[in-house]
Amino acid sequence: MSLASELLDQEFELVPMQHRPSGGPDICIAFWDDRVWIEAIAPGPGTGDDAVDFSEEEGGFVPEPNIVLRYQGAIKDKHEKLGQYRRNGIVSDGERFIIAICGRRIPAAAWEDDIPYAAQAVFPFGPYTVRIDTVTKEVVDQRYAYRPFIEKISGSEVPTTSFLDPEFSDVAALISGNPDPIEMTNPPLTLIHNPKAGNPMPMGWLKRGIEYWLEENTLRHRNLSESV
Repeated sequence: MSLASELLDQEFELVPMQHRPSGGPDICIAFWDDRVWIEAIAPGPGTGDDAVDFSEEEGGFVPEPNIVLRYQGAIKDKHEKLGQYRRNGIVSDGERFIIAICGRRIPAAAWEDDIPYAAQAVFPFGPYTVRIDTVTKEVVDQRYAYRPFIEKISGSEVPTTSFLDPEFSDVAALISGNPDPIEMTNPPLTLIHNPKAGNPMPMGWLKRGIEYWLEENTLRHRNLSESV
């Protein structure tokens, strides 16, 4: 609901339920002579060994890999859902499909770094690292670590390269954010472009928020206009 409210506030034309096939994605936007479908999900902390076990009141070490795993699980689930929509003839091959993830139910997910957790789930960027010369004590290098997968407690490896994989070319982009439904205030949405998308979203599609895109192996971003 918060996402739909924000999109309406940005003057997007949402297609009413009675004017589109039933049983489809959560949101449908009329876009030129086409449609943009958005499937939303709000994953929780998870269960088992890889759950996000963290108390924001008590603080402590933020289990960042576990948080990214929750985003990866949500993306995988909704990508599989897209396959069902296509098989059922609800979303056509030429229509754009976006996965929207609200991380508010994941502990500490709102404390993400400069690279959003959603982006870390689909691109191999890990934590920010600094290398220091042990003799001079000077910083000799600093960058985001290359992390092509996250290893679960079981030992299985979950890839962080979905947006570099042609199999995900049917996903145009990700939208992430942590809106507060009680205060009814929406922090800027984050749009993450898929460089492998068969039918990508135009740059600047959102009217406000932040958009990320991959350019020559560098993840770039820009703030969009704060006014609609």
